[in-house]
Amino acid sequence: EGWTVDWVEKTGYGFIPDRLESKVYDVFCSTVWPTAERIDRLEFCESLFEVPCYLWRSSESDLIKSVAVKYGDIQDAYADEYLNDTRKIYVPQFSDALSHLHYVDTGKADATFAEPDHVEAYLRDYPEGNLTKIESVMVPCTNSFVVGKEEPELLECINKNIVQMKREGFIDTLLEKYDIAFL
Repeated sequence: EGWTVDWVEKTGYGFIPDRLESKVYDVFCSTVWPTAERIDRLEFCESLFEVPCYLWRSSESDLIKSVAVKYGDIQDAYADEYLNDTRKIYVPQFSDALSHLHYVDTGKADATFAEPDHVEAYLRDYPEGNLTKIESVMVPCTNSFVVGKEEPELLECINKNIVQMKREGFIDTLLEKYDIAFL
C-alpha cells in the first residue's frame, strides 16, 4: 500500500492532542512518549522502540528545588510523578529538544528528565556542560506515533506497517544507522 504524506504544520508536543482532535492532522509522525493526558486523549501506535529516560541534575547542585520542563511534554509528566513537590520551570514550547538541559546546565533549573542520546547531543554542542545522571531514577519510555481516538482504521493500518517493518528488521536498521540508544 502506498502512503501519501502532506506535512501540514510544525507543532509543539504540548499541542498534539488538540491538533489531532480538531483534525488539523491525522497522525503525529514524530515519536511521542505516553503522558497521562495523551493516553486519555489519543491512541498510541505500535511502539517503534524504547529508550531509557533519566533524571539529570547540574553537577554543582545537590538539592533539587526546580525542574525544567516543556508544558505537556514527558518532562512535565515525569515531574508530576517523581518530583511532585518540586517547582517547575517551563522552557518555551517551540524551543529545541535540548533546551531543558541548557536550563539545568546554566542554573535556571536544578534538574530535568532526558534520554542519554539527548544529553550526548547537548554535550557535543556544550562540551563544558556540567550534567550528572541520577541512576536511581530511570523510566523506560516507549516511542510511538499517535492518532486521534476516532481513527481505528488508521491506527490498524499504521500498526500493521510498523509490525511488518519491525519483523523485516527495518526499524532496527534505522536505529543502528542513526545510533539511537534503545532498550
